[in-house]
Amino acid sequence: MLLLAATIGSAIACPFPDTPAKLAFKRDLPGAALAALGTRLAERGTAFNWSDVIEPRLPSARFVSAEAQGCRLTLVYEAGGVAGPHRYTARLQFFDGRWTVSQREQSW
Repeated sequence: MLLLAATIGSAIACPFPDTPAKLAFKRDLPGAALAALGTRLAERGTAFNWSDVIEPRLPSARFVSAEAQGCRLTLVYEAGGVAGPHRYTARLQFFDGRWTVSQREQSW
């Protein structure tokens, strides 16, 4: 039974083609990938909390760019804070029907 479940889980197709694709807008990203990121993102070019002075209605981060290939997604975003904004790169992996963050780093 466990072998059958593993086979079914691995049969879930990757959401992107095998060739690299640039994603220019947040709206092009899968909602489940954004949820896995755990940070509310503003769309590219729109307002967000770019400093340590918080405006509750605005997200604390903003989408910059993304590249997807097969079951992998690399997402660049900027987040506010002291002496902000700061740029981050998150790498997400799609496996067994779920997105997870495999790496996140600040990119200066």
